[in-house]
Amino acid sequence: MSSRVVDVETQLSELEMLRSMYPDESDIVMDDLLVFSELRKFVEDDGGDPFRILIFTVKLRLQEPDCTFDVEFTLGLNYPSQERISALIRSPNLSKSQYSSINEALKDFIEELQVGDPQIFQVVEWVNENGQNFVTADAGQTCLDKEEANADTPQDFSRIWIYSHHIYNKVKRKNILEWSKELNLTGFSMPGKPGVVCVEGPCKSCEEFWLRIKRLNWKHIEVRHREMLGGRQERNFDGMEEASFEVSGNRGNHMSMGSLYKYMKEHECGHIFFHLFGVEGRLPEK
Repeated sequence: MSSRVVDVETQLSELEMLRSMYPDESDIVMDDLLVFSELRKFVEDDGGDPFRILIFTVKLRLQEPDCTFDVEFTLGLNYPSQERISALIRSPNLSKSQYSSINEALKDFIEELQVGDPQIFQVVEWVNENGQNFVTADAGQTCLDKEEANADTPQDFSRIWIYSHHIYNKVKRKNILEWSKELNLTGFSMPGKPGVVCVEGPCKSCEEFWLRIKRLNWKHIEVRHREMLGGRQERNFDGMEEASFEVSGNRGNHMSMGSLYKYMKEHECGHIFFHLFGVEGRLPEK
């Protein structure tokens, strides 16, 4: 049995145990319901290269003070044997500064965890024990309320990475470019199979873009990764463009993954390739 199969089997076992602790279906939300069954098949077949990874959200509620936390977990294919877990906390009960503080603290906590050990429960326990320390008396006010009340405060920025089974439709491709411009977002869109869209800019604009995109008719589409940049308005792209690379396959519609990785590295995003496809990127052969 390969180490990757062992890792995926460990992930599925952790998730099943988590489900037994939080049996309500609303407590654990899968980013894509098909991924679990696909990874289970990968384990049973003992091999292959799955290109999709487990992304799910655990909804936690604290009693004192009364508040909720959504903890989004991303499990790379080499977790837990070779890498640590990735987790991000969201909550309507957190101000911008509290949001940044709790996620920085969580990041520091994860960095101290031992690679090779299951980490989902350690993160859940940390949030349950420490989440209250980041919530103050104005917890009932949402982040949106705070933004409206503090119009002069710099906006939080983010970068989201969207994966689609394919992007062919000309109307969808036009929407992607036009909506990005309308919402003051930069990034790129790669049509073909698979399809990839990256947008960066104000958090609210990125989420609005995602809401619009996912309402369209897709065979499969999901957010594979989110980068929260806080108040750092650092864009890796100058504008929004449709990026095309060499194609292969019988229909000439499979984009070159090596060329995509090269493009992402040129824009200081090469490390995200793994989050998109579950494998390390490789530069195209010369």
